[in-house]
Amino acid sequence: MPEFMPCPHCGAELVLRTGRVPAGALCPVCHKPLQPAAAPAPAAPTARKVLVVEDDDATLAILTTTLKSGGWQVVCAGDSVTALQMARRERPDVIVLDLGLPGGDGFGVMQRLAHLNPVKLIPVVVVTAKDPAEVLSKSREAGARAFLRKPVRPAELLQTVARVAAG
Repeated sequence: MPEFMPCPHCGAELVLRTGRVPAGALCPVCHKPLQPAAAPAPAAPTARKVLVVEDDDATLAILTTTLKSGGWQVVCAGDSVTALQMARRERPDVIVLDLGLPGGDGFGVMQRLAHLNPVKLIPVVVVTAKDPAEVLSKSREAGARAFLRKPVRPAELLQTVARVAAG
């Protein structure tokens, strides 16, 4: 049964027929090596948990696959109401939050999280396709610790989530 993995450079979803990347393999999209010579991005310990809040199934799959490949335990929510419920129930180490959500936007989620003990201390990484000029300062004012623009490069996502989780 084939496995899937994102390219660490461009995020393209790749099929691994043998379950592993062959030595010297290049991404068919960006033509960069799939096994970088440099040290890989820092991986989070397996016990660390991240809540991914994203309503687009394709983006959710990319984010989830990337985070799992970095050793994260991933729980998901597709709307603002479920995000708040999952944050309280799962108590993740980090929340990766899209701004455009059904049932209220990501700013509303951050505002509600800020008033809920003990989840108000969970760091938030905003991941959005919105123009940073329009939402970056508002995201920071709402409590986001980091901001990533879609499409997110897998290595950048893993590094940012690990950095934010470390404080």
